[in-house]
Amino acid sequence: MDVYANPFVSKPRPTILYKSHTRKQSGGTAADSHEVPVSRALHLELARYKPPKYGYLFPSPQNLERHISVSNCDKWFRRGLRKAGLDRRGFSLHSPRRTLATKLSEEGVPLSTIRSITGHQSLSSLQRYIDVDDRSKKAAVELL
Repeated sequence: MDVYANPFVSKPRPTILYKSHTRKQSGGTAADSHEVPVSRALHLELARYKPPKYGYLFPSPQNLERHISVSNCDKWFRRGLRKAGLDRRGFSLHSPRRTLATKLSEEGVPLSTIRSITGHQSLSSLQRYIDVDDRSKKAAVELL
């Protein structure tokens, strides 16, 4: 993903760019590149951060000229979960994406907007990411 327009001066982009080769294919078709707007708070944090001028923030342990692979990232994530005693709680690298979709839905953001942010191809695929609990159902009924 591309976060900085110019890493030499910590100038963050107004959007985060997820290049097509880093995105999951769906239904056998290659994914398109996807951009997500950066919040004001994140933009300020990125402007304060001093990224490496060369190379990757998360380089491959085997080759510093390449970024970490998704499988290595997943392996390290799962190792951290085991060490923290959270490995049986259902967390995955997709957990933040699921939380994002759920929280935006709870705040009343239209599904079409959430779909555009998350990059889902369809509303039906997005809806599998949105968790609904009893509190949400009760709040919805109270709107009547």
